[in-house]
Amino acid sequence: MNVTIRRATVDDLIEVAEIEAESFPSSEADSLEMISFRLRVEPEMFLVAELDDRLVGFINALPTNVERLTNEFYTAAPAVDQNAVGVAAMSLDVRSNYRRRGIAAQLMNALIDRARLEHKLFVSLVCKDEKIPYYQRFGFNDVGVSNVTLGGARWHDMIMKF
Repeated sequence: MNVTIRRATVDDLIEVAEIEAESFPSSEADSLEMISFRLRVEPEMFLVAELDDRLVGFINALPTNVERLTNEFYTAAPAVDQNAVGVAAMSLDVRSNYRRRGIAAQLMNALIDRARLEHKLFVSLVCKDEKIPYYQRFGFNDVGVSNVTLGGARWHDMIMKF
């Protein structure tokens, strides 16, 4: 399986939004406007995966100085400090018929590698209970239930420090 990881472009936005809508309930999925904002603000940390000339997944992140995310990251266009010391992984999505092939892991590893190359001090994210072991495999630590209330779900703050 030959997966290509590359930076996203504006031409990818519609497909990325489709994958996001397929991956999360509507109460949790990012809008096209939010996805577009993230691509404009931090193109270096917005990566897509291609397989067989098809966009099959993506990951995006924003620079941040806070380790524990807040609702603002998901509900508004947060103020972004390009000199921030950390990275907040916002979405990691793979088309349903391409899951369980290691594509999400390749995307996450690529984001972690970029964060290290940019000398960031941490990567943070939120995930649901059932995803905690998945992110722990990359080296993330569960630091407790998050204050994020996106979609009315219970989220956990996960942090990887370098």
